Amino acid sequence: MIVATKLYHRINEKLDKHLKAIEVNRSEFMVLHALASKGKQAIQSIAEKVFITSSTMTYTVDKLEKRGLIQRVPSPEDRRVIYIEMTDAGNTLWDKTIVDHVDDLGEMFAGVDKEELVQTIEMFKKIGRTIEEYDQK
Repeated sequence: MIVATKLYHRINEKLDKHLKAIEVNRSEFMVLHALASKGKQAIQSIAEKVFITSSTMTYTVDKLEKRGLIQRVPSPEDRRVIYIEMTDAGNTLWDKTIVDHVDDLGEMFAGVDKEELVQTIEMFKKIGRTIEEYDQK
């Protein structure tokens, strides 16, 4: 656990450097990441995926929308559901941020073979699934 925690903190130190430069906090980054990965999604769905409470999610969406990085889109099928999607400004910001972050990660992991990195990611996913199954018992 200590090794994983140290790795988590080192990666987040690098991420924080990029986030500070673009004036985005981690919650905002996670929402942008979810939108960049999967496109338009329901607000509640993103909150569940990135482990953000509904009050924090509302605040985060409001901030991102005010900056013009995302927009709310009402569901045509269900008035209770609101989707969010990135704007052109959001996509531009994301593209710049992720390139810088990936470059830093590439340097950080330069001593790790790509296959080893993929295996490690898959192992963490498997551990996560195992913990979820355990929690459901």
